[in-house]
Amino acid sequence: MLGFTVAELHQIRTCLGLDFQRGTKDVLVSVILEFLTLLEDHERFLEWFASLPGYLVQAIETACFAGYVAADRVEELAKQPVAELVRSSYFSRYQINPDLRLGIFDLYRKYGLTLLIMKPVFRRTLGLQLPPPEGYRIAPCPEAESQPWSAAETVLESMPLLLKSIRALVADLFSLEKILRRGLNKGEIRELRTRSAFPSFPVGAKTGVDPVGLVVRFLAIDPDQLDGADRTDVRDFIKGLVTTFLVVPSSGRITSAYLSIDSSFEYSVLCPQVTKCPGPRLRRSCFHHHPVTRQVVHSFLSAAAVSGGWYDMDEASESLRMQALSFSIFNDGHDSSRLMVKGEELVLPEGTISTDDWQSGFEPDSYLVHTLMNRPLLKGYCYLLASLGLLEIQERDPEKLLKRNGKLVPVSPFDGLSRVRVTPFGAWCLGVSEAKPELQPVLYEAIAHRELPLVTYRGRSLECRVFLEQIGSAIGEARFRITEASFIRDCTTTEEIDHRIAEFHRLIDGDPPGHWAELFALIRSRARLFEHQEPCVMIQLPDDPALRRLFLEEKRLSSLVVRAEGGRVVVTEENYRKLRKALEEFGVLKG
Repeated sequence: MLGFTVAELHQIRTCLGLDFQRGTKDVLVSVILEFLTLLEDHERFLEWFASLPGYLVQAIETACFAGYVAADRVEELAKQPVAELVRSSYFSRYQINPDLRLGIFDLYRKYGLTLLIMKPVFRRTLGLQLPPPEGYRIAPCPEAESQPWSAAETVLESMPLLLKSIRALVADLFSLEKILRRGLNKGEIRELRTRSAFPSFPVGAKTGVDPVGLVVRFLAIDPDQLDGADRTDVRDFIKGLVTTFLVVPSSGRITSAYLSIDSSFEYSVLCPQVTKCPGPRLRRSCFHHHPVTRQVVHSFLSAAAVSGGWYDMDEASESLRMQALSFSIFNDGHDSSRLMVKGEELVLPEGTISTDDWQSGFEPDSYLVHTLMNRPLLKGYCYLLASLGLLEIQERDPEKLLKRNGKLVPVSPFDGLSRVRVTPFGAWCLGVSEAKPELQPVLYEAIAHRELPLVTYRGRSLECRVFLEQIGSAIGEARFRITEASFIRDCTTTEEIDHRIAEFHRLIDGDPPGHWAELFALIRSRARLFEHQEPCVMIQLPDDPALRRLFLEEKRLSSLVVRAEGGRVVVTEENYRKLRKALEEFGVLKG
């Protein structure tokens, strides 16, 4: 309340119907706050509400749950224009008509629209006393409308494999920040999927959402959490990740090595549709130390876990808007005009709006923030938690509401998420259930053939199965052929080959028959073929028989070069100067 000017406070006082009060700004604030406290009594509220003009009653009833009301609707009821143009020597601007009691609203004029947006403090206070509309409370929806997707059955086996595979990617802070801001390329995701057997999203894959990419960027938030992960029960490891992320620490703050919001998880990963306008970069101070969005998501999913039902994500996001819950990743002092969603047209329930060519986008301001940021952000959180096995999800082809470069596209890559349901593992991670899911027993048999380069696999071990797919070629369901080429597939160093041989001994056979040792020895020897390399220069000799004979007969020259086809000779860079000096004695210009 202290953030309002004295003029704004007097407009609010007039709107509420309070008598004029002389005194300081603090006195005026105290009078308004005291009146709002009295309105918490429902009988007093009804008495006050009935005393308001009809147009103000309609405006409050609409804006308390939608956040805004169309100006033309208020004008129709009030029989007066809502906005008036104020001219001065330096500028002209529109303001709310002072003859109307609309001080608890702000005037919004953009994209060809004129709206009255209710100030948040009054929306939260007055909305508690009004009867909520349908959809105000988040409620379960009917059973699954399509085949659900879930990683709950595989994540406890896939996560340890992924953690082992990403150690090279998170070797230093620079790599971590780059991964967090830009993500992984398609080749890196494909390789990590091969090594970890993480499934992909059916619809999300079409819009660029991938479980591997989300989880790796999530892990990059705090590299310290990876220490000792291989010695920790994977169930406890994932629960620790989720708890640290969603639950506000006792200090109320989170630590981060990153100074810019470019490196924050919510902005960089879950809001990829939003870009910064050119200019000075937004510092980390613009970002909540622990965004309130995480607390809202935690509360929503905890209630969903208790219910056990499916929840429609569009209905859930609309419910959050009706309840006027704070759902921002930025602090209250952040200016949304520094952010932009690029595009020329945007389809909204009220109609299609367009932007100027020079602006080339829409600001996620008080009117558009729900469509451009809040709804995609809520779905992005759920995609992440589904990747960790906490949620079952359903997807559908996303609506294409944004026109960009003449083409209709979804507002966000997360728009395809339709419904979610908390899994038993998710209920345990969220602290709703005390039933810790049991790990599936790893029972398998891998037999290395005694004469042929074949491995027979039976049973259930994702780690062994993934390893065999890396080093061999499947022959039917239970056999893999191992060759020199298949064994070194995707390896770039001899250390990686040695690691695969050690894994073969650990997962398949600690003392395999002799022909396997011969295979490994052959692979090791060939892997060292290019270990010794020398930089060389290739010289094309002219069509001069005498000169070519010199290279054959003169030992001073032949000892320095290696003959190649096509009348060429190769000389190492180390001997190149000696060759030039020796050739000078035979009449060849040294240069």
